[in-house]
Amino acid sequence: MQAGITLIEMLVVMTLIGLAVGIAYPTVSGGLSEIRLRGAAEEAQTFFLQAKQYADRRQEVVQLTIDPEGNLLRALSETGRWLETLEFKDGIAVAGRNEAHSVILFPGSPPPAFELMLAAGEGERLGFRVNVLTGLPEEWEGGE
Repeated sequence: MQAGITLIEMLVVMTLIGLAVGIAYPTVSGGLSEIRLRGAAEEAQTFFLQAKQYADRRQEVVQLTIDPEGNLLRALSETGRWLETLEFKDGIAVAGRNEAHSVILFPGSPPPAFELMLAAGEGERLGFRVNVLTGLPEEWEGGE
């Protein structure tokens, strides 16, 4: 007598695996989208802090531009010697206003009220707003 797997047994196992993957995929892909969104929001906060730190250390005004059309943030010093760009990818988009707008970061002064909202996937939104008292960015989900 020879032991082995029949074709029907193999088809049943493959069908069960296919069903399990089909059920789990939306949950897993939704979780990845949220991870990407959270990572992009943290990267944007770091970018803001880097621009503010440059203004303070170099004693130069820095213009921080939010460009929804280009899906990016850009920091430019007043002398033009420093230019940094943060481009959002992997399905992350700048949300909120449709036109580009700028914030001016003055050296040695608290940053202006500033908010950035990012969107991903199925309407997930996350961003940050700058606390004008501490000057630090705080996570923000868009509500008040």
